[in-house]
Amino acid sequence: MLLALLLVLAPQDPADELRRQELALRLSELADGEKLDGFARAVQRELRAPKVDARLFEQCWAPVARRRWEGRLEALIASWDKAAIEAPTPGRLLYRARLEDLATRPKPCRERLEEAVKNFPGDPVLLWHLAKARFEAGDRGPAAQALEEMAAIKGAVFDVDEFHRLLVTSYAETERRAAAVEHLRALRKEDENAVDYARLASKAKLPEEAARLYRIAIQDEPERISLKMGLIVALLASGDRVEAAAERSRLFVVDGKLSKSKLEDYFFLLPAEGRSEEIVRTLRDLREPSLLSFLGAIPTESRGSVMTEWERTTQNGRDWALLSRMKSLWSTEQARLDTLTMGEALFPKDPWIILERIDALDKVEQFKEMGAAYVRLCELDPLGKITGPRPFEPLTRALKDLSLKDVPAAIRMAFRLLAEPGIDDASAAATRAALRPGWELSAGLFWEELKKTPLPRPSKAVEQSVREQLEKLSADDFEVRAGAALELKKGGLLSIPVLLERIDDKDAEVRSRVRDAVRSILTD
Repeated sequence: MLLALLLVLAPQDPADELRRQELALRLSELADGEKLDGFARAVQRELRAPKVDARLFEQCWAPVARRRWEGRLEALIASWDKAAIEAPTPGRLLYRARLEDLATRPKPCRERLEEAVKNFPGDPVLLWHLAKARFEAGDRGPAAQALEEMAAIKGAVFDVDEFHRLLVTSYAETERRAAAVEHLRALRKEDENAVDYARLASKAKLPEEAARLYRIAIQDEPERISLKMGLIVALLASGDRVEAAAERSRLFVVDGKLSKSKLEDYFFLLPAEGRSEEIVRTLRDLREPSLLSFLGAIPTESRGSVMTEWERTTQNGRDWALLSRMKSLWSTEQARLDTLTMGEALFPKDPWIILERIDALDKVEQFKEMGAAYVRLCELDPLGKITGPRPFEPLTRALKDLSLKDVPAAIRMAFRLLAEPGIDDASAAATRAALRPGWELSAGLFWEELKKTPLPRPSKAVEQSVREQLEKLSADDFEVRAGAALELKKGGLLSIPVLLERIDDKDAEVRSRVRDAVRSILTD
């Protein structure tokens, strides 16, 4: 709109001002009394000048703009056209064009303005309205052209800030970025209007300027989350992901810890367009070890699209492992297993997928497959340097089931678990306890399987020590035999390959004590 405030504040001749007040009163009476023919004639008399008087035009337009016509607008247009018997003037043509706009017919409005500018070139008010009509129609280049032509006219009166705003968008969308930035920075009172200008810069795809302006706004309102969100989005749009991640971290951290409530607020306030992409970027940039505990911060309505976007942007096995956890929380365990299968096909040597598969198989009680997954995990990450401590609790659940149903698998699993370099006393005891029920139920099967199981040989020193104790089992002295049996039980896993050589010894007492030592090492 024209700069009505400046027009009102401009110094006026008292007599002229009195005449204008009388005109305003007369026009209002005609419009309010629906004397449309008289109103149209009166306005056309006022707009007879060869140039548009911006102040006079606004005064003539005000009674129309403020009135609710409720179906009578077409009658006004008809009265206007009937009264148009004199030669057209720029003011009359502009008024008729704006009536089309008021009737929500933007195309005829623009066509009339285009024709008016051709008939009366160089009229700044006509150019101003034509520029805005072109802008609203999406013709940014022609809009900028009209604004440039208007600004070059000496004495042109217009809303300076709206002029710059229109050119910011018009230039930005016609690949004149430097000119767009110039007009953005020409807007007045930047400190007071930083938020508004930042949004304008974002809309005009000037992210660096948007980020600069959001920083100015944040200085005044440091706790306003929407401003920080705007800054993060602007930084991402400018390609500065590192700084965007840093800003997110500052936004989400409270007293040195990541705040789930802050994360929830951020996700909730994100605009629908691009929300899933930003949620995924945020999760990736957080690099939080306990990231799984923050999945609940994702809005329910966004979870499906977040999973889709996460899958689209997966980069490694750990990404697939996290995706499978999303499937577990928001879909089904079978969907989780299917996801892990897809991930393993892409990253067959990534132990994170296997670790996640162990948890998934535990949830559906597929213990035999779980044992196989554990074997695979040991192959890919033998010392746990990548995935960390073994998940002994679910593994011992699987071992207990296998010891009753699949002795060969149980034997292999038990040996692996007890041989883990990082196993603690409690986990070792739990492993032995898990194997015990199956052993007690089917000891014969366990002995047969032990004979067939390939086991690593101990060092020569260990082997020699075990053999020395085995010889003592044949001693005449009972206490020597009992002491040797006790020492054999302390030998641990490494002694079992040597002990197995004597489990079928012809001497019943030797056979019994050796078997008792092996059973004790594996189940007590």
